[in-house]
Amino acid sequence: MKKAIGKFNPKEIYIGGMQEYGGTSVISGTLKPTAFHILAKSQKIPYTILKDNPVKIEMRSLIGGILRQIRFLRKQSLGDKCEILILANPKHLIMMSKLIRNLKKIFKVKILTYNVTLATKAKLDLLYPGYLEKEKIFTSNLQMELSKLQRVTHSYKKWSKFLTKKYLKEPIVVDFIRSKIKRIIYEESTLILKDYLLASKVMVGLRPKIFLTTTDPDTKILPFVDKANELGIQTVNLQHGVFFSTDPPILVPESRFFITWSKLSKLAISKNRYFKPVKILQWQSPFHSIPRRKQSLTKLKKLRLLLLTSYDMEDINYKNYFYEALLKSLSQIKQKLEIVIRTKSFQDLNDLSLVAAEKGLTVTADDKPDLHDSIRNVDVVIFEGTTAGLDSMLLGKPSIYFNPYTGEDLFGLSKYKAALPILSKKDLNKINSFLTNTSLWPEYSRRGHKFAKEYLGLQNKNNFDKIAKILRRIISSDKITVRCLK
Repeated sequence: MKKAIGKFNPKEIYIGGMQEYGGTSVISGTLKPTAFHILAKSQKIPYTILKDNPVKIEMRSLIGGILRQIRFLRKQSLGDKCEILILANPKHLIMMSKLIRNLKKIFKVKILTYNVTLATKAKLDLLYPGYLEKEKIFTSNLQMELSKLQRVTHSYKKWSKFLTKKYLKEPIVVDFIRSKIKRIIYEESTLILKDYLLASKVMVGLRPKIFLTTTDPDTKILPFVDKANELGIQTVNLQHGVFFSTDPPILVPESRFFITWSKLSKLAISKNRYFKPVKILQWQSPFHSIPRRKQSLTKLKKLRLLLLTSYDMEDINYKNYFYEALLKSLSQIKQKLEIVIRTKSFQDLNDLSLVAAEKGLTVTADDKPDLHDSIRNVDVVIFEGTTAGLDSMLLGKPSIYFNPYTGEDLFGLSKYKAALPILSKKDLNKINSFLTNTSLWPEYSRRGHKFAKEYLGLQNKNNFDKIAKILRRIISSDKITVRCLK
């Protein structure tokens, strides 16, 4: 940014897209506008901040929020102790219903969840009568303790004392960092402290022998894992998404045991040096099942494509560069295209839609709640480093793996020829020949289905005896070794 300002010597800077990100996370965009804002102020360059259109809150969401708060007024008691305590979000609990139902036949299991919506409440009530909600077990006593901790934390005013040698001569930068720390302490630390207080109550009250999660080290989960580890409770994390050798340490679970899906997924994880302290065991994915039959699409004049994006550490503008190159390549296909993008919650389709329109293409956002419905409704799927790509292949869709960002085949698909890999800008021309040569699709569909089934560990249907055996041995021995659990 300094180089850009030095090169162009602007008389005024127009800055757009500034957002306030939680903590240090910029997964939903970029800090470049913020950097330009700070530089403009420090160099006394006139600037104008272009404000985004205010986000409209739908009446349905507003009413849903009010109803949830009313529900939380009715508190719950923890009840009796249990052998296995499962903490997971409602979506995962619903997807894991077969596993949990079988575990309940063998162990005394309790369910703890959070952020229950009206849509998920009915399903959870049916599947798990008496399940606990974080918000309902946070009592007035804990609220009083939280208030005391907040007063103490705020009284330190640590943010006002922050200083770094790097920015000694940049007071505006230091002020920005201090304001960021203050915001974290005042707004975000409250949620963290609340969960740590709640974790202490839950772990001491229920004293489970195993604490089982699916999204460790998510911030909503981590305080509970930390407390369980502190108390000597065995902590187990079930793999819910793909992990790669390139994943940073921030994604590695704090649980003692990590149960992966298969030899293939274990191989990918074992190459990540940050996973070495974690004991990796092998079972299968409790979130997937083999579809009963493949769906045949009605042949239309237009070709239907689905793009499945992923969370990653790449700058969003860097990704947009390759998206634009992809759209440019697709625009050269003579056949009419229907392009649907299933994005993560942080991604904005406006820029892509404009680029697509310039190239004579139409891009729409996927509006289907169920991923499988979205996949079934298209001819070909293009996916990034996301588990959804495995869903696509499992459903028998000819698939394209899109990772020109790092150029790595993180799934190891090339060896099995399970999907067409696009690992550089030069590879983009392969997409057009793949899409127009439909005779290639059946073989890719067959190999992709076989690969996904193997990667997710679904060769043996519902092998619940194995997971029960694993959990029994974890309970029975504190000196358990990985070898005895294989």
